[in-house]
Amino acid sequence: MNPVTSVYRELIRSCRKAFKEDHAMFTSSITEIRNKFEVSRMEVDPSEVAERLREGREAASFIASFVVQGTLNDKGNYAVTFEEHHCEKAFTYESEDECGQAKK
Repeated sequence: MNPVTSVYRELIRSCRKAFKEDHAMFTSSITEIRNKFEVSRMEVDPSEVAERLREGREAASFIASFVVQGTLNDKGNYAVTFEEHHCEKAFTYESEDECGQAKK
């Protein structure tokens, strides 16, 4: 598969998973991705293309790992549920990491 198409699809999959409960945000993110790719469509410098592909992969990884969609509950608060893939990256608070594990 073409590497540009591969990165594009990876970004779409990451957004679909991150914004599965929020159609407006998913649609907005897809529009932004499409616009970024359209701006770069005529780029011919191999090093510039490689850099943009790297940025796209990095963005897809960031979205998949760190974007968590909260949902409004009946008390008027937002609730967040972390999934296993959110716990694979190391980022911690004072005494516990995001998955509730004590810091070592």
